[in-house]
Amino acid sequence: MMEITSADRFEIRNFVSELWQRIPPHARCGRVAVATEMILAVQIGADPAHIVKQAEAYYKSYDGKGDYRMKIANFISKGCYDDDPAAWMPKCRKDTGGMNPTGALERARRQRLEYEAEQS
Repeated sequence: MMEITSADRFEIRNFVSELWQRIPPHARCGRVAVATEMILAVQIGADPAHIVKQAEAYYKSYDGKGDYRMKIANFISKGCYDDDPAAWMPKCRKDTGGMNPTGALERARRQRLEYEAEQS
């Protein structure tokens, strides 16, 4: 892991500010967490400019579709900035698995109904 100097932290803070300007307002949450994850990503060798570019593309890929979006801090911490952009968008809501809160609720409801049917 590479050591981050105070000058590096200042530069990373500038990248976080740039990222904040590029992503939609509804996605702007947890700025401190985003900065922390950005520092950790840079420590393991990620390019902050690449992260900003990919995060912007990630949010544009969901623009107007109303599907689940990962928080930006999670996007960085999971290393999604290195993923193929085609992997970000599920083909349909059923393909999202655990990422889709509606799908998780539906699975839980089905499991409860199956359990109740077994108990009867």
